[in-house]
Amino acid sequence: MKTIHFTGLCSNLNQFRPKYDSSSMYLRGMKYMLLFFIHLLSQLVFAQGNLTKIKYPNGQIQSIGKFNLTGKEDSTWNYYYENGALQEVANYTNGYLNGSVIRYHMNGNIQTKGFFKYGVQDSIFITYNEDAKVIETGQYKEG
Repeated sequence: MKTIHFTGLCSNLNQFRPKYDSSSMYLRGMKYMLLFFIHLLSQLVFAQGNLTKIKYPNGQIQSIGKFNLTGKEDSTWNYYYENGALQEVANYTNGYLNGSVIRYHMNGNIQTKGFFKYGVQDSIFITYNEDAKVIETGQYKEG
């Protein structure tokens, strides 16, 4: 440890400050800025991957899925009846139904199968009764 004794006023205090040249200060600042942006980006990317569970007042799960950065559904979502039985499996892209949607009767049998393209019903759909017998089929072309 270096001990400095002052015997009077010192005219040049800069002699006791650490010596940095401007290029090393710039590089050090850029390094910290880069690390900060990498951290920020990783937080944004991994925040999208968190599953969201919404529950009924009785504690049963109502739905499970992921939201994107703008707060819109953006994954496969599972919806449940209040008794815990699966009600629907739907695929979303940026808040729009996009892909297959399967809805279930409370007894677990499929109620309807269909496809959507960015929020508009598209392609075939099939409706079943509670005994799993086909009662209706159809074809949609972009709505």
